[in-house]
Amino acid sequence: MEIIVLTLLLPFLGKGMLLCDSYRQTGLPMQSRRFWATALRFLGCLSVLVGVVFMLCVVVFLVSFHARTWSFISGFPLLVGLGLIAILTGVKTFHVPQSWPRDDEDWDAGEVIDRCSPLSLLSDPHAAHLRSGAWVMTLYPLLFVIPILGVFGIFLLIIMAMVLTSIVQSRRSFQSQLLWLMTIATRNKLPLADEFRSLAADRGVKLKKRLQQAAKNLEAGDTLSIALERQGLLPASTVAAIRVSEGGGRLDETLRRLATQTTDRLKVFNISQVGEVLTQVMALLMVGTGIVGFLMYFIIPKFKYIFEGFHSELPASTQMLINLSDQVVLGSSQMLFWAGLAISLLIWHTLRHIIGWSSLPFPTLMHWFPKRDAPEVLRALGGIAREGVSIPHKLLLLVDRPGRPDLGARYQRISQAMSAGETLSNALFGEGILTPIQREAVAAGERGGNLEFVLFSMADALEQHEYRRGAYWAELLKPIAAVVCGLVTAFIVISLFMPLVKLLNDLS
Repeated sequence: MEIIVLTLLLPFLGKGMLLCDSYRQTGLPMQSRRFWATALRFLGCLSVLVGVVFMLCVVVFLVSFHARTWSFISGFPLLVGLGLIAILTGVKTFHVPQSWPRDDEDWDAGEVIDRCSPLSLLSDPHAAHLRSGAWVMTLYPLLFVIPILGVFGIFLLIIMAMVLTSIVQSRRSFQSQLLWLMTIATRNKLPLADEFRSLAADRGVKLKKRLQQAAKNLEAGDTLSIALERQGLLPASTVAAIRVSEGGGRLDETLRRLATQTTDRLKVFNISQVGEVLTQVMALLMVGTGIVGFLMYFIIPKFKYIFEGFHSELPASTQMLINLSDQVVLGSSQMLFWAGLAISLLIWHTLRHIIGWSSLPFPTLMHWFPKRDAPEVLRALGGIAREGVSIPHKLLLLVDRPGRPDLGARYQRISQAMSAGETLSNALFGEGILTPIQREAVAAGERGGNLEFVLFSMADALEQHEYRRGAYWAELLKPIAAVVCGLVTAFIVISLFMPLVKLLNDLS
């Protein structure tokens, strides 16, 4: 009972820490941020206490008789994981940076306001880790619900995935056309506003309005990147590459490279087919989990009671199936958790392949995977190197990265490291973007004066490697899922029919 109460307490602790941390960063007046920081540390102490109790419960169960049951074996990683997350998240509340000025500072000074701006929400690793742990504590109960909802909504989920794939494909086709239009217009010195209006003539109402508004923004004096960003016509990663090339006289080359890259993406396997394969596997997993769970929870126990009345020894496979059913009944909540975790991972990978990593709006989660941002970062740096300007100064243009404050903070830290005398290769390696071998390649490009070529080539190679790996695993998942479903079905069928055959032999 105590474990259930503590488990239900974690989501409230996580939500409370998220709210306190948000007010600690953005609360006005700034004097109120001290109160929210104190409240955040108090909730952190409670989180550490709850995590310690979880770990103590695990130790008590380990030395008890119940530690030998399948229910505990399936619940042991869950309890340990929740305990560690609660402890680590609580500890991080004492390491977040101060988000209000000191008493001896001018609270109205521009540099003080910039330092205490909401950008620092994810600019410090401790703050990012705190929010990640708090989100896990808040959302983990959904893993118990996802398998149940998935069984009833599987067809709706498949339809949504197909519609999303179609929308993304259509959007990328339009983005390719827009990039080629801007490339031709820029190279031939044509007014971009007029080209946007001509492109809007045969578009839908919403897209037509956005293109016309972008044309008005350009005529009002906005730069191309700002106009595109305000109207959401291109992904944020593409806009970032355009921004660093503006004003340098080589914008047409950047646009041509981006247009070629976007067109090539439409031809590769990963965009739609990988998402479709993952959707099929996810649907199969949901349906299979629902059917097997129903058999284990409702059918097998009745089957057990029927054959116990015949006082006949059951075959080993049937006895194993009955024992598994008993453990599923005893640990049904843990089974739902692990099934929900597997389904959630498949949903995440499906979204990642359909929408694209750089377009996902989950900065708190994506903060933990800096190497997946390597293609975007390397291309941005390659564009700066092509212009021949100061990399640390130009990187500051990318700090305000829409949808990804964590990536903007990485750009800021790279700029600060290079301004302090660090090389680009070491700064990227320190942020976890490059592996040791890749760091040596970038360092060689710096020494040899071929930094632009190395950065662009490495970005293309990393992206192609990710495409091939995604396609490989997506194709491999189909036979694995079919074989696993076949083996589970064969085991259940054989285990259910073997007692009937044995009973008929005994009666004859």
